[in-house]
Amino acid sequence: MRDKRVYLGTLIIFYALGIILMGYFIPRTQFGLGFFIFALLFGLYLLIYDSFGKFRPLFRTLILLSLLFRFLLLLAIPALSDDIYRFIWDGHLLLNGMNPFVHTPTEALPLLQSGDPTFYRGLYEQLNSPDYFSVYPPPNQLIFWMAAAIGQENLWISTLVVRLILLGFEVGVILLLYILSKQFKKPTSRVLLYALNPLVILEITGNLHFEGVVLFFLLLTFWLWHKKSKRIGLAYGMAIGIKLTPIVLAPLLYFQSESTIRKWLLLGTMAVLLLAFLPLGADWGGFWEGIKLYHGKFEFNASIYFLVRDVAMQWMDYNPIVYLSPILTLLTALLVLWIVFQRVLPMDILQKAIWCYLIYFLLHTVVHPWYILIPLGISVLTHYRSLVLWSLMIFTSYEAYSVPEVETSAALRFIQYAVLAVALLFDIRKGRPGVLN
Repeated sequence: MRDKRVYLGTLIIFYALGIILMGYFIPRTQFGLGFFIFALLFGLYLLIYDSFGKFRPLFRTLILLSLLFRFLLLLAIPALSDDIYRFIWDGHLLLNGMNPFVHTPTEALPLLQSGDPTFYRGLYEQLNSPDYFSVYPPPNQLIFWMAAAIGQENLWISTLVVRLILLGFEVGVILLLYILSKQFKKPTSRVLLYALNPLVILEITGNLHFEGVVLFFLLLTFWLWHKKSKRIGLAYGMAIGIKLTPIVLAPLLYFQSESTIRKWLLLGTMAVLLLAFLPLGADWGGFWEGIKLYHGKFEFNASIYFLVRDVAMQWMDYNPIVYLSPILTLLTALLVLWIVFQRVLPMDILQKAIWCYLIYFLLHTVVHPWYILIPLGISVLTHYRSLVLWSLMIFTSYEAYSVPEVETSAALRFIQYAVLAVALLFDIRKGRPGVLN
């Protein structure tokens, strides 16, 4: 027994060292080294999870260790993403009484009155989209404002504020996954598939993406759905208010709910969104302009979109994204409705939610690694394991940052999505009932 504990302890030590390396020392431009260390981390993650079967009394210890791994990144400035600079920028605009949905960073820079111009200039130079309005909804802006107000012109302190908030929601996600697994008589070990996943730790705690917050409110939504609670709309509205993508689940939640719950779902969601977006007032145009530009101009790590685009460009001398994006969005809506009402495959509401997100990603023009964390978190409560495998393969998209053009390799994209397709086929063939049958 002692040898087995030494073995598990060794895995945990090397895992912690890998998290530190990825969080503090490996920039996204060093893809080869970064992917090598990440792949090692993923292997250690699977070995630790596999070892759990031999050390079941250590479940709580592993949960606490998963939180410790997150706290190891407490002092880090995000290494794989530069979004934090936009978060802090938006927060400082609000401190200066300016609306990030009215002024682009380029427009706002000469208008900033209070504070150190050198600090603002340095922050501005780190922005990845200085000529676009902010695409982060008002609830996020509240967090950005808090971070800027507390940190002032200290970027590290502002970053720490955002990280502590996201860490709090991560604790909530892990707790909800544990409660749901117990309630629906599923192995609690599945919580570790999320809690120990290196992509989850690096993208949420390390790179400070808000998918963990969205996942928290969606898990709460599904729990309230099962309880037939009138508060379901409040949780779902908050999920949409943080990031708009949960809208893709609206038909599923509505039509899978009993008639008595549907009105509360609609009323609660509308009330929360009204309050959340009320600060926009009459200045909502810039926000939606930013959203439209994001969906009609940017492209990254897409699958079907790139295939269609490359075929279309055989007859066009320009990028047809402005036409393809709305067409694919419409197709997404139709396929989501098919998933909601289909009777061919036996699927519960959580499995259907996973497929709604998968359809959205497969037809979208932009698929960053952190996007998949929401369906990944949901999937650990089902028999689906393809999202776990995708959390390894999608890291290959960081190869785009190793070249000046910031373009993903077609070969790596093919491998990534081919592996995902095969894994999904295995999940479908398993056909085991999910959590809410």
